Amino acid sequence: MNSDDDIRTCIRLLNDFITDPEAFARLSESERIELQRAAGLLSRPDRESLKKRNKAIRKEKQRADALSERSARAATGIRSARETAIFTAPRMLSDPEIAHDDAIELKSPRNCYICKAEFTRLHFFYDALCPKCADFNYAKRFQTADLKGKNGAHHRRPRKDRVSGGAHDASRRRQGDCPHAIPH
Repeated sequence: MNSDDDIRTCIRLLNDFITDPEAFARLSESERIELQRAAGLLSRPDRESLKKRNKAIRKEKQRADALSERSARAATGIRSARETAIFTAPRMLSDPEIAHDDAIELKSPRNCYICKAEFTRLHFFYDALCPKCADFNYAKRFQTADLKGKNGAHHRRPRKDRVSGGAHDASRRRQGDCPHAIPH
């Protein structure tokens, strides 16, 4: 692959040959023929070369778009929280409307994990949900209820592979002053 410096040097050299015909004349005949042949193939490709070139351009654009969307999805709140060694539930934003103003617009539509609707506007916290489902789930994520006097016995014991989620639920029950009685 050619570096940016190589490309700039090539462009500068071709422009020099255009503006200074004597520099072009100083080339040997075999160099002039090779340069004109290469420049001609580049500026006027045959049909097959043109198809290959256009396909390579489309593929590179798709790769760049996919990379930018992947990094945008990785920057959402739920994914960045998963990257930490110990998962801690993120705190609720005081004004989620601020986050909507600078939401990222995806180039290729995605399907919502819940309602299956297509969406292109990325939620600041959820990367797999449409804005409507994401707003609803974000509000529910921090919803609390007064559990004073309620018995926590109806909650199942968390499985070993779900300890973090179970521990999070248990801490939320304790915040509501709910006795944490789990049957054996």
